[in-house]
Amino acid sequence: MRSRILTKAVRKIWASLWLALSALILSQAALAAETEPVDTGKALARLVSSHDKVMPGESFYIALETELDKHWHTYWLNPGDSGEPVQIRWNLPETLSAGEIVWPLPMPIATGPIINYGFEGTPVFPIPFTLSKDAVIGERINISANVYYLVCYDVCIPEQADLSLSLTVGETQEDTLSKAVIEAALSDAPAARSAKGGIVQT
Repeated sequence: MRSRILTKAVRKIWASLWLALSALILSQAALAAETEPVDTGKALARLVSSHDKVMPGESFYIALETELDKHWHTYWLNPGDSGEPVQIRWNLPETLSAGEIVWPLPMPIATGPIINYGFEGTPVFPIPFTLSKDAVIGERINISANVYYLVCYDVCIPEQADLSLSLTVGETQEDTLSKAVIEAALSDAPAARSAKGGIVQT
């Protein structure tokens, strides 16, 4: 009888721990600052953030993640003989400022006699952001962007998506998975980037 009572007690403890763990996982997922992937035709696009919570005056990264259909490509900042670079038009609150795209290292893409420079596969485009020291603790920061890219294979198709995410102003909380993706993209970017472009803030 005593062992049966102990078994029931252990089961209740495990059930309580499981419920608490599930609630924690769900709460962290709800806080994750990222958008659902948007299918633009020949590519998937979404925004991810290195942080879920940011302190006033803190800097962080948001990245445009793309996944291109097999054989299709988009273009670098200096696309070569033809093509158009990836472009991002931001709609930001006054307390947030965006820097320039940190461009991945492009690959040469031959189209007949023409050589272009761009990306296939899953290129990631990090952008540095800084939150103003005047931002209010507890405030939700809404960030939206219109992204545009020309995707090409045997034909070229202009595609675009409207993406948005939100961050909370508060004690720093990083998004471990997204930060790892962004840091990998930054480490693979060319060391020297002298040209500007690809950013329009409204």
